Amino acid sequence: MPIYLWLNNTHNIRRALSSRSGYLVRELVGFSLPDKDHISARAPQQHGATYLNTFFRPRECSMIIHVKGCNAADFQAKHRALVRAMNPLDDCQLRIETDGGIRYTLNCRPVTAMETERLNAITSDILVQLIADDPFFHTPEEDEDFASAIVPGLLIPFVLPAVIRSGGQEASITITNDGHILTYPVITINGPGTNPDIINDTTGETLTVEEIVADGDTLTVDMGERTAIITGAGGAETNVLGSVSGTWWALQPGTNAIRITSEAVGAFTGIITYTERYLAVI
Repeated sequence: MPIYLWLNNTHNIRRALSSRSGYLVRELVGFSLPDKDHISARAPQQHGATYLNTFFRPRECSMIIHVKGCNAADFQAKHRALVRAMNPLDDCQLRIETDGGIRYTLNCRPVTAMETERLNAITSDILVQLIADDPFFHTPEEDEDFASAIVPGLLIPFVLPAVIRSGGQEASITITNDGHILTYPVITINGPGTNPDIINDTTGETLTVEEIVADGDTLTVDMGERTAIITGAGGAETNVLGSVSGTWWALQPGTNAIRITSEAVGAFTGIITYTERYLAVI
């Protein structure tokens, strides 16, 4: 049986929706929880989704929560605590952990007042109508490290046209996005580096940052937020968005071949951070 947890990030409230806590999710309406074989069944069209690039209209769903107290006073306290946790003006999330141990998080919030059906003096069923502006389950962040190596010269025989490089460093990494749709990564490059190219060979898209990343500095490129910041060894941040050209690309569903190059001869390291997204609300 899945484990449900309601998170109110505004007030740092965690409310477990399990029988031990006095709350129990009795029914979910409109949700599409991926089964254990979701990877092999991956496709943006499944569950009746309408795939329009990465943009989906907000979707509504609902849940019935069974509330039970030890006595009348405890029941009233549990009811008030649930109302505080599910404030529609707060930043809230529903987290679900499946029987297989996979954790999914949905950003959602109540849109109407809770409807309470009183069963007796110490129990009730509460209907919560929710809206998900981003109707996808997010998995925990995944990290992929990379390290560069010297770019080799042309190997004979080679196929024309060929690119002749004057040296530099290059890191190659393969990332598998098991989600239903594309997702935007954050790329962190630890200097030294000069005019780094961040390339998704799977889509043929390149983002170039024409800046020098000194040894000890860090370049952070957020493909989703479309930001590029160099953080110095002392912690000072420099916005280098004006030096960015090319395409802000995303990881496609499936395998993505990623390359990061630098014109400098010094080796660099870094990390790519991303989350996978699965359709949550049908």
